[in-house]
Amino acid sequence: MGTVDLARWHFGRSFNGPGAKEADCPCHKAACGLVDAYAVECGQHNPTQVRTIRVSHLVENCPGAP
Repeated sequence: MGTVDLARWHFGRSFNGPGAKEADCPCHKAACGLVDAYAVECGQHNPTQVRTIRVSHLVENCPGAP
């Protein structure tokens, strides 16, 4: 199995897109409102705690991209 490039992902802890956990944290947000995986600054969105991640998409599939 290969290594996952976390910098290519936007993710969040809510089931249906960005929620209160994303709005209230210091992490850098993408245009879609989810957290940029490369800019995690808190324990809520740490990629090593994937048990808490409930929504995600690849950067190139971001619905908020221009």
